[in-house]
Amino acid sequence: MAKAKWGVTTCNLVGLDSETMATTFAEMDKVFATYPQLVGQLAAIQSVDSEVIGENAFMATDGETLYINSDFYATENIETLTLERKTYVQRGYFPIGTENIASTAVHELGHLLEIALIRAKIPIHEQEEFWNNCTYAEKLVDSAMNEVSLSNTEILRGFRNYETDLNNVADSFLVKIFNGLGTKTKSDIIRHSISKYANVSPSETLAEAFSDVWFNGNNANSLSRAIMQKYLSASR
Repeated sequence: MAKAKWGVTTCNLVGLDSETMATTFAEMDKVFATYPQLVGQLAAIQSVDSEVIGENAFMATDGETLYINSDFYATENIETLTLERKTYVQRGYFPIGTENIASTAVHELGHLLEIALIRAKIPIHEQEEFWNNCTYAEKLVDSAMNEVSLSNTEILRGFRNYETDLNNVADSFLVKIFNGLGTKTKSDIIRHSISKYANVSPSETLAEAFSDVWFNGNNANSLSRAIMQKYLSASR
């Protein structure tokens, strides 16, 4: 079984759609093969409900266990889950090109890449603090943001990720607004250019960047590609 190759010792898939899990695990197996530092990071895969994971969470990880929400991944709810994922992408909440049913799991593996780096580089007594405070992720994301040069199109994608409909506002006007913003606000919008969810925290920025690059390759957002270059350099 692929899960044994990953180092997973406990796997409870009760209540989850078997076909969707097979598709998801096949994609995860490709990620583990590409990033061998992930092997041994994940101890368990656990089916839970919304009371445990949160009513809006498809999946989550604490760096040890991958939690899968059975309220979304039950067979009778897969069609709704698929539609919700596509809708979130269309609205800019997740990166363009990540409509794939397995993309949520790939995002969670982005978090495991972060914990793998922490475990490899940080003394054990400091690891929990680094994980909880997104310290390493913040370092990578900030470094990438300082070096990346986003196109106007990518900047404007960030503006259009806000709820306000800005589609009829002249692009040149939006760019002028962006160039006049303070550093903090500008960095928020730069991260927004990946997705809305990328702006939740540096850890989410890293995970969203990973998902973006995994599914879109060279067509991924410039910041996503820069973040992953920083990650690969740091993990050597």
